[in-house]
Order: sequence, then structure tokens, then C-alpha cells
Amino acid sequence: MWWQVNLTDSAVITYIRIWGRSDCCFDLLKIFSVTLYHDDNTNTPFQINDPVGKRNYLLGPLNYTKPVAAIKVTQLENFPLTIAEVQVFAQQTIVGNPADFALPGRSPVPDCVWGNWSNWGPCSVPCGGGTQNRTRTYNNYCINYSILPMFESQVCGTSVCCDVSPWSPFSGCNCDSTSTRQRIIITPGVGCPPLSETVSCVKPSNCPPDIVPAAPSPTSGKFPSPGQPVPSPGIPSPRPPPAPITPKEIITFIVKGVSDPTYLLGKVEQIIETKLGVDIDVKVEAQPDGSHKVTILYKGDQATADKIVNTVQQQQFSNDVLQQTGASVVPGSITTPNTDTSPEASPIPFWVWIAVGLGILLIIGIVIAVIVKRVVSNTEVV
Repeated sequence: MWWQVNLTDSAVITYIRIWGRSDCCFDLLKIFSVTLYHDDNTNTPFQINDPVGKRNYLLGPLNYTKPVAAIKVTQLENFPLTIAEVQVFAQQTIVGNPADFALPGRSPVPDCVWGNWSNWGPCSVPCGGGTQNRTRTYNNYCINYSILPMFESQVCGTSVCCDVSPWSPFSGCNCDSTSTRQRIIITPGVGCPPLSETVSCVKPSNCPPDIVPAAPSPTSGKFPSPGQPVPSPGIPSPRPPPAPITPKEIITFIVKGVSDPTYLLGKVEQIIETKLGVDIDVKVEAQPDGSHKVTILYKGDQATADKIVNTVQQQQFSNDVLQQTGASVVPGSITTPNTDTSPEASPIPFWVWIAVGLGILLIIGIVIAVIVKRVVSNTEVV
């Protein structure tokens, strides 16, 4: 493993400071080598050997007069090398007395005039704490005996990262051929990922059949007269889809010791579906005392809803929840707020009542006519 810094311009290096990483790693800098690469294709290596180790090293003053174009730090003997930053301090680009470099008719070479710092570079991470760097160079042909940094770094991206729970198991396949899984936000912050995911699946066999338009009725077999348009067969309109059935709450209970509500939700679904082979919905709500209220919802027939209620009320269900999630069902907390999942009766249309009334009047009229006819017959006989 190695780490290399290529300088924008060659310079005589006086100091080098090497910083180890502190944001993710606890390894100290111990044994490594530093190599200075010069413009004349030569290099100057030296080695650091510190069994104890340090968080950062300041190397210098370096008594090398050759300009340096690049600096390389190399790992030795499999010791960890986790570097956050390498700072390079340049002394001069021309070695000697400034008067020695004055050309005829020109002033001696002045001290360096440093340019402005560049803009800060991008942050290494969007959140959780990272670093960003900036650089600067000199603006003139100069000589400078001061020690000035060419690189700077600062901390950035200190916002809290969003943390979410693991995915819940996928729900059973719905009649629209989709299955969904969910997760919840544990720690709000930057970069929260999607909290639900839906995939395609093969819908259950007990779903109602898809509505297919009726086939066109056959023609009479007669050909139209010349110039007459060909009649198009009538296509009956498809029946409207049935109204969706809203799941109803059939049983609730309280659970204590929940570490992951999403995991509990998935496990309750899995236990019921494994035992009875039915598709249910589960809702988990946090309570003020730290417990969680679990509600089971079902949109099927009443007989199956009764089986689900009976299963939850058995001690084996509480044992399964405790074994698979580590959470315990509070004794006596199981309630059945609504166990009637039968579809509500539709109101009788008004025209039905009118038809029934007319029928009754018709029957009464017939009975009266029969009675009158018999009375008249008896009178004629007398």
C-alpha cells in the first residue's frame, strides 16, 4: 500500500507532516518509508521506524537542496497505513543568494508572493464527518526562505447520516400481482433511502378472475348491399370492477421488549401465514410506556377471521413470538375490537319498495274481484 502526492510545481521541501486518519481507524503510524522524487529522475528515500506509533509525524527540517516533484509514502512489513492528509512545506524554488540570480539590468529575485487559496474541494463524504482540501501557489519567479503551507484541509460533512432499520420480509402476493416490504427510519438525517419496495409476483389462485370483454356477436351471414357500410358487431361494455374490500381489525395485543418494530411486524405476518396459509395485514404502534400495540387486520370471510383470532389467543402463538423476536405478549392484553369481517348488507333500492307495494295492491284487487263475483253469482241464483 502506498500514498503519493504530486506537486504542482517542483520545490525545495523543508518539512513534511503526515496525518493518520481519526474518523474511522484507530491504527497509529509506526513503520513506513518516505521517498522524495526529484526532477532529475533521482530519488531520496528514508524510513520511519517507531514501534509505539503516533497519530501524526512532522518530518524536518529536511536538508535536501534538490527540488522535489513528488512524495510517496509506502507501507512496510504489513503495518497499517491509514493516511488522512500529507502536508508539504516548501522553502524555495531557487537555491542561493538572491543577488547571485540578478541578470544585467534587472533587480535581484524577490521573495515569493503567494497567490490566493483555491476554493475548497469536494467533501470526502456527504455526512458523518469527512475532509476537504485546498491549495495555493506563488505568483512570481521568486526565492523564499519562509516555511509556508501549500496545502490545507478542514473537516466537512458533519451532518448526521440517516439510519434505517433492516428490510421487513416481503408481504404475501396480492391480487394485483405485487409484493411489498418496508423499513423505518431509526435516526433522521441526510440521505434517507426509500422506505418501501414493491416487486412483481404470481398472484394467488383464490383471487377473483380478471374481467375480459365479451367476444363480438357473430354477424347474420348476409352481405351488405353495394355502397352500404358494413355494420360493426356490438361489443358489450365490461362490468365495473368490484369495490375494494378494506381490511378490518380483528384482534389486538400488547408486546413488550421490542427492539425492531419492523422485524416484529414481519414475524407476526409470517407466523399467521405459516399456520393458516392466509394473507393478513399487521400494524405496529409504539405506546407511551415503551411497549408496542400490534393490530391484525383481515379482509376475508368470517370463518377464517375466527381461526386467526383463535390462533392468536392460544399460548403457542405467544411462545412463537417470544422465540422468534425476543419480545413477549403481555398476558390479558389480547382484545377483539371487531371480529365481524362479513361484508355489510347493501341498502334496498327505492324502486324495490315501489314494486313490492304495487304487487300487494294487485293481490288485494284480485281478491276483492273474486269476492264480488261470488256475491253477484249467489244473488242471481236466489
